[in-house]
Amino acid sequence: MDLSDRTVIGWDIGGVQTKCAALGPGGIPAGKGCLPFEVWKGPDELDQVLKILASRFNLPGETVMAVTMTAELCDCFRTKREGVLFVLDSFRRSFPSSDVWCISGRGEWRHLEEALGSPVHFAATNWRAAASWLARKLGTCLWVDTGSTTTDIIPLIDGVPAPLGSTDTERLAHGELVYTGVIRSNPNTLTYRVPMNGAMCRVADERFSSMGDCYLVLGDMDGSSYTAPTCDGRPADVPHAHARLARLACSDSEGMDADGARTMAVYLRERQLSAITEGMLQVCSRFSGSLPVICTGAGGFLAAEAARRVGLREMDLSVIIPAGYETHLPAYAAAAELLLMAEEGEL
Repeated sequence: MDLSDRTVIGWDIGGVQTKCAALGPGGIPAGKGCLPFEVWKGPDELDQVLKILASRFNLPGETVMAVTMTAELCDCFRTKREGVLFVLDSFRRSFPSSDVWCISGRGEWRHLEEALGSPVHFAATNWRAAASWLARKLGTCLWVDTGSTTTDIIPLIDGVPAPLGSTDTERLAHGELVYTGVIRSNPNTLTYRVPMNGAMCRVADERFSSMGDCYLVLGDMDGSSYTAPTCDGRPADVPHAHARLARLACSDSEGMDADGARTMAVYLRERQLSAITEGMLQVCSRFSGSLPVICTGAGGFLAAEAARRVGLREMDLSVIIPAGYETHLPAYAAAAELLLMAEEGEL
């Protein structure tokens, strides 16, 4: 299948945001897009989200779609099978004249019509295309992608992804998926206690704050990077993040000052770093010697710190990923990998 003169759009259909990246003829980057969209709140709006994002590109008639997803896990779907079918049907409705290809958890590309016949194989795949593409480009390393919600820790060995798991459940068991990210994760999943006013205070089992509030307070992120709704619907800025963190200990911005908020945020960052570091050490324990590491995603800064603590040397990713596309890696890599597969006659 010759795709050399066609535009390919890679898609990363997540539960809280939808991302895409386009490669024009010859694989030239042609733009990217992202829209916050909480699928479980209105799944029927996915068609419109896809069309809005696609409209940002000057699409020729011969456009190819390369689809990855994690949205099928949303609890508006009774099963992952139902979720995958919903996403694929949305592409079929939204782009009836486009060729739509999907990657499976084992790295196999299948046309939309074939994927519809075995949907469970195409669940939780936004990491797979990126792993395959990065392995081709970098050979041997550890890829750590810390996003808004989760962290992927994937070994790439001799040009091939080498995870022990292919499903989310398998990857959770093997340390290759750590369900923690820098925006949406609830701090009370990382600890039962936080330092406050000289004591270790138990935390509220509520959805008062998220880890994104920690990184706003610490200056690691700004409001433009906060790509999910805040827990209270108020702005993603330091004063409101301070107030949300205070509520974690059933307090407020009058009961916990700015220094207290920073102390709490530092503690929570350490807990999150510990979770990621544990996963990295579990994966690295399979291999002799030290793997170089590449760190990507909205929380690439946190992944890099975890790698430093483990003693891994970080590689420069800018030589293979165009500037500005780092946070769209799964979508960009899906398009790039599909082009490579077509070029090699493997579609």
